[in-house]
Amino acid sequence: MNHVYKQDGGTCVAMALCNGIEDQLGLVVPKEEIEKYFKEHFHKGLDGVRLPKMLQRMKVDPLYGVKVKSYKCLYNSRKKKELFSSIVRTPLHKKEGAIIMNMKIRNRKKGEKKIEIDKDGFYKPRTDRNVRSHHAMYIARTARVGMLSLRTFFVVENSWGTDWGRDGCFYMTFPVMRTEAQSIYLVNFEL
Repeated sequence: MNHVYKQDGGTCVAMALCNGIEDQLGLVVPKEEIEKYFKEHFHKGLDGVRLPKMLQRMKVDPLYGVKVKSYKCLYNSRKKKELFSSIVRTPLHKKEGAIIMNMKIRNRKKGEKKIEIDKDGFYKPRTDRNVRSHHAMYIARTARVGMLSLRTFFVVENSWGTDWGRDGCFYMTFPVMRTEAQSIYLVNFEL
């Protein structure tokens, strides 16, 4: 499991990318460096929908000495292309790069969590489609419930600190990912 920092105001994209850097290169980017980079380059805020802007920026201007070598959009819900499980599972299993997912989440109302999870840590799909916020997260790996189970799910690392969810993570089945993901990117980093 990577470092799960508690984000400050719209840095979910940077946190998700840093989890990918840690998995791919073994380099832990200090939270102060993430925040400094974010403030220098993205004064007006950066939610998950602006992930491509951050990837482009990191191709020319490294974050803590790390550049984006390449990135590819694996899925975009606006293109009405079907999201198949192999699009996400294959790069994860082959360790082809970091997988970053962007999804719409509810705006926080008093007492409401933006992402609802059940008692076992699984994401509960949105019932209210009236959302105004996008959120980027790192898809860390796949897992199963029990050794003989056929129920495979994704372990998603969030950026709301380890006191949220299951030590900062939640689980998402593929059918739920199919309905909730807005875009999914495969990213490769280099020093």
